[in-house]
Amino acid sequence: MAEHNYWSQRVSRRTALRGAGLGVAGLAGAALIGCGGDDDDAAPAATAAATQASGSVAAPAAGGMIDTPFSLAQIEDAPVAKRGGTFRASSRSDVLPTKDVITTQGGARGTGAAVYSMMVQKKGTENKSDHPSLEISPDLGQSWEVTPDGLQYTFDIVKNAHITPPIDRQLTTEDIVFSWDRWKALAVNPDQLDMIESMTAPDDFTLVMKLNRPEGIFLNRLTDNFNFMVYPKEADGGYDPEKEMIGSGPWMLKEYTPSLVLRMERSPTWHGGPDRPYLDTYEVNYVPERAQEVNQFLGGNLDGVGSLSAENGLRMIDAGMQWSNWGGTPGIGHIAFGDPRDGSAPWADDRVRKAVSLGLDRDKLYVAAFGIDKLKSAGIDWDIVWAAHVPAAMGKAWVDPKTDDGNVGKFINYDPAEAKKLLAAAGYPDGFKADFNYSIAYGTSWATEAEIIPQMLKDVGIDLTINVNDHSSVYVPKTFKGDFTGLAYILNAWPEPENYLSAFYTPGAGRNQSKVDDPALLKEIRRVNSIFDLSERQGAIQDLLQVLANKMYYVPAIGWSGPSWTAAQPYVKNWGKSKIARGATYVVSYPTWWLDQ
Repeated sequence: MAEHNYWSQRVSRRTALRGAGLGVAGLAGAALIGCGGDDDDAAPAATAAATQASGSVAAPAAGGMIDTPFSLAQIEDAPVAKRGGTFRASSRSDVLPTKDVITTQGGARGTGAAVYSMMVQKKGTENKSDHPSLEISPDLGQSWEVTPDGLQYTFDIVKNAHITPPIDRQLTTEDIVFSWDRWKALAVNPDQLDMIESMTAPDDFTLVMKLNRPEGIFLNRLTDNFNFMVYPKEADGGYDPEKEMIGSGPWMLKEYTPSLVLRMERSPTWHGGPDRPYLDTYEVNYVPERAQEVNQFLGGNLDGVGSLSAENGLRMIDAGMQWSNWGGTPGIGHIAFGDPRDGSAPWADDRVRKAVSLGLDRDKLYVAAFGIDKLKSAGIDWDIVWAAHVPAAMGKAWVDPKTDDGNVGKFINYDPAEAKKLLAAAGYPDGFKADFNYSIAYGTSWATEAEIIPQMLKDVGIDLTINVNDHSSVYVPKTFKGDFTGLAYILNAWPEPENYLSAFYTPGAGRNQSKVDDPALLKEIRRVNSIFDLSERQGAIQDLLQVLANKMYYVPAIGWSGPSWTAAQPYVKNWGKSKIARGATYVVSYPTWWLDQ
């Protein structure tokens, strides 16, 4: 399959957009996600200043500084950019900004990234790029040195980071070390940075992180607002982070009315300024119904809207809006296997798990979930791609199930006759019954697919009882963490394939939803993730995908593999010039936007 331009295209309906195996693609709406061996002497690159295309920083041959001018969004400031105004966004779930972002998942993490700074960020990239850049850009860490073995990172911290009122002081490494200690103690996903052995501060503006193993994408993990953000040390008794948000980021919490509106105002002391953010404020309005949200946007009462269906995306084109067609995002919808996990459940047998996979007609799921027929009727062609155990958006780290002649192609396929044979061989000739858990918070396409999956599996003898979870009270605190009975359809999303490996198969990890405990597999995953050379690591991931398809601890489906549309009013400037794959959109994107009104 040919690669296609992942990002938005200013084209007519009659222009063909061909979706295919991409490089690493971008991600919209990640804030909703339940959100979210030793190195074999792999030859390091010559200098730490080199950055792999995947965003993993090469270990230096003899040390060396990475010294990049501070610029979170890598775009030119328009000389006519106007300061002021309010960007009006919307959300169909409450963003809960007053929840402590360390101890929660979901919307609070996205909002927290607006207020709290991070060590590093990803660079923004323009919509016309083939894929979003995962190159590392400074935030609090303005430069860093990596030892040749990849086990120590020394950061030079910016001296103009300022914690906003009522604390109102300079940020130092004492705040960073405090935040790390607090994060370790309270975070819901500590496994994502479990390679950090220690974090120390020789002085107020030098920070040293020592690792217990080399990690090819360590800096990328630091860019993820689900993994680490920096609080002021006063969070230890000086104020209640469950009720207030105080940080050194580009925005300050101005107003929050539950289930109504969240308002943020620009910080005049942000170290990414002083000109940015151009906006005075941004607000997120609670609009629970999709139809109402779309109508409010088309009526001019909202400035941006996301996660649109094909039908609504086509309406945006007809209305002359700016739009992006987010196709093949780096997210994956998979079926996980829950209780009982004592060996008595049918899915304790890998033949049953493979039967579940072979019972899914992924082409039909894709067409139904993403409105492909509507796109074709409008003259937009779109290739159907399937995830393996990483999304199709992972490019050279992905194996195409449609063309593979190994385990990936054999078991990530549609073969109902073989599914029935496997069930019979496992001792279930008449199939079995189980619960099927999911949330509908991820949009219409997601809900459509979740409704169809049980119908397909019933044809091979698997009778699933649908259990739609309340997102906030059941799915996030329980199902997403693997606390469920039967099967569950779950969304996970990262821009790097390596995260899908470590998070799903590390015992005790918050996203190991099938509760996999396979020591030999984990050892191989850690060996693969320790490889700094991008091409070598991608090849090793492809080999590992064959192993994962044979074990089938999770069954990849279609969720988030297809087009998802976003749109903005024509007067929103710079809107398409600072996209990122996942992380702090409020830091990388929002500060660059301005309103030409």
